[in-house]
Amino acid sequence: MIARQRAATITGGVLILGGLGFFALRGNGASQGRFAPDTFAREGSVQSPANLAKHVSSASAVGSAAPTATSSVVADSVKSVAAESGRLSPEAGAKLLDIATLGQKAFVTEEEKARRAVAMNDPKFLREIAVVLRSQDLDQSTRRQQYQAIDALVASAVAGTAEAQTQLRGIVSDKQIEDASLPQPVRENLAGIKAEVLYNWTSRAPAAANDIADSLPGPVSEKIWQNVKDTQSRNANEPVSVKR
Repeated sequence: MIARQRAATITGGVLILGGLGFFALRGNGASQGRFAPDTFAREGSVQSPANLAKHVSSASAVGSAAPTATSSVVADSVKSVAAESGRLSPEAGAKLLDIATLGQKAFVTEEEKARRAVAMNDPKFLREIAVVLRSQDLDQSTRRQQYQAIDALVASAVAGTAEAQTQLRGIVSDKQIEDASLPQPVRENLAGIKAEVLYNWTSRAPAAANDIADSLPGPVSEKIWQNVKDTQSRNANEPVSVKR
């Protein structure tokens, strides 16, 4: 992840804060370059996978009759509304947090590796978590899911998953940041999201940078991309300090 102190450089000159608010929210995890999903869960802003799964299970268990065609349509409708609003369904939110939590573990079991691999190669799941990156919501729960979604999509794209690459290109080409009528805090957050996607994706998969310029929707996005490239260049030229 982009270090907090670099956020202003990457998106600076585009907006007043240039996405700094997005990175600053990351708190303890940001100082180490990553978020800490276990901390978020303890704070109560994000439920644990177990609690979310319990909620989903309880909701779906109302009545003992087998699911009907009508109940299936209603469930699909609820998921659709959640996606259109920029919020994840409980199932997707639980799966995303599970992936983020596994990413913080020092030792992962074979069952956990398999569970993560299935999610990271699930086109439907990847499409749903990409929706939250276009959300204009600024509540902490949504923004924490945004960090987790970036991590998951970048990791999946770097591993060669075509759907994840497609979704990241969609974030790069998203036009919202070009809309000057949007509230400043919303634009700052969207700038931070686009900067972090660009920085992490092209740092870990340099070939992805080849067609970025053709995907940029306007001058604000172009400035963000230029600042990302400048930051990557400076980082590459920084001497590596060795602790003795």
